[in-house]
Amino acid sequence: MAQRDLIADDLLLNLGWFMPHEAESLQTLWNELRAQDLLLASTFISFMGLSTAHLATLAGLQETLIARSPSNERLQGFMRQSLEILGLLIDNQDLEPRSAVEWYRRTSLVELGGETAEHYVSQGHSQAVRRYIESVTAGALG
Repeated sequence: MAQRDLIADDLLLNLGWFMPHEAESLQTLWNELRAQDLLLASTFISFMGLSTAHLATLAGLQETLIARSPSNERLQGFMRQSLEILGLLIDNQDLEPRSAVEWYRRTSLVELGGETAEHYVSQGHSQAVRRYIESVTAGALG
């Protein structure tokens, strides 16, 4: 079975328990996020189904900085890198936003060491995740 099919199967198995928003409102949030110059943490949190505390941890910041310093470089960088990865999944893998978020947050990437894409992006390894997705899209894995 191709790696691309495994990703799709993982998503289908897990979709039932991760539904932060209905599909239409999630699509609206996705469109809003892509159009923003300065990403709003509140929109990102809603789209991703995160808590403020978890976003702070992922961005390597104190929770109070999320509200006090919305233009913080680390915060904006983490959110942009996350959206770039999600964009690859949505555009290249033909995933709906909810499915892309689910895969990004929950699927272990064994070929990269077994953590999730979310973990790797939070550790500054978004390029490794990008290459992984591009390899899957090209059919190089699986």
